[in-house]
Amino acid sequence: MAVFRRYKIKQWIYRSIYVGVLLFATLQLKSKEIDNSKLAPLTSLNISRQSSFEESKGNTHQNQTPIPDIGRPLVVPRICRILKTAKISDGWPFRGKLLFVRDRPLYYCSIPKCGSTFMDHFLSVVFRCNGLCDHISISTLRTNMETPRLMSNAYSFMFVREPYARLFSAYENKLFLPNQHWTIIGADVIRTERPYASLVSKMLGHDVTFIELVKYVLNLYERGVRLNDHLAPMHMHCDSCEFKFNFIGKMENMSSDLVRLVEDWKSKGIVSKSISSAKEIEANMLYKRSFGPYKHMFLILKQYGSVMSRYKLFQRAWSSYQIRGLILKKYNMPFAEHEVAKINYIRFGDEIKKALDASMGHEDELKAQRKEAVVQAYKTVPMELMMKLREFMKPDCLLFGYDVMPEFLFNRTSLPNSDGFDYFKGL
Repeated sequence: MAVFRRYKIKQWIYRSIYVGVLLFATLQLKSKEIDNSKLAPLTSLNISRQSSFEESKGNTHQNQTPIPDIGRPLVVPRICRILKTAKISDGWPFRGKLLFVRDRPLYYCSIPKCGSTFMDHFLSVVFRCNGLCDHISISTLRTNMETPRLMSNAYSFMFVREPYARLFSAYENKLFLPNQHWTIIGADVIRTERPYASLVSKMLGHDVTFIELVKYVLNLYERGVRLNDHLAPMHMHCDSCEFKFNFIGKMENMSSDLVRLVEDWKSKGIVSKSISSAKEIEANMLYKRSFGPYKHMFLILKQYGSVMSRYKLFQRAWSSYQIRGLILKKYNMPFAEHEVAKINYIRFGDEIKKALDASMGHEDELKAQRKEAVVQAYKTVPMELMMKLREFMKPDCLLFGYDVMPEFLFNRTSLPNSDGFDYFKGL
């Protein structure tokens, strides 16, 4: 009897050990799965990770995780569950446009610095609107009982962008290029991050450096202070964890994504099948819009020319075209300091057009310039701040399939060589 009891006890012990080992192994696998999902959440969906530098309208090419079009809207809810970001955008304005076209609502969520201005004009051409298409701001509808019904019947889409490139684009477009945002964003950056700034800098916000912008963004974000819409993370704009989108395009692939998007609209009867091709519409619009930067510069000259260097403003406007990869860096700003006082809007525009035309057909060189300019800006940011910036960028990177730590920004032992060229002349 005693032998039998000992035998039963041994059996119970062995079973307990077996169950314990099995439970431990399960927990280990689960833990590993969670960790891996945080670092590379797309791998379990059989989406290959690869580094590529694809064309970004206006600035740079970035390492990104390609996601098949059909898979992009499916990935977002999964990452939302991992990051638990479903309510992270509470209290932020919901930027979006609900367009009604032939009784078929089209919902486009507009994110600043993700081609939103371009898309406004693109949609007006595609839908043959006179000016911008009529729309209802979704922010005014959010409390309306009709919102769920309208959203459920709408074809919804949005465009996102590599987060590090988006922040740099906000800097180049709103703070380096002469424009009205100097006094809106720039002045606040300087007052917050530059203890001994001059009175002119505090008033105009005209000479913000990239590292000052990074410090400003992290400072406000860590304190829970609302960021300007151009600086706030993308997931804080479109409630991508709350609403399911039919299509999530990427600015790095905008040309091909627009083609697929318009073809999908044609197949669903949202647009006429007789409209021009998306590529043709895009090409015409981009060329016309390429003259925008220097127009902003002349507006600033008119307002603040008496307290600012005219030559530096000319230089910064010209450099902006080189940063965006529109004018080759071998073409210097053609006017000396003593000449700019006599150069008007038309004369400067003529020189811009000549340089734009001469630079066409040099895609590889222009592509390299965009990358060099981004790297040159991020090199000014110490690595300890880069690591903090990584945490700021992480939700957007994971949600939309981008590299959390792009090697060409974080691995500073193998940076591209800009041959000593300064992309930020006039600062």
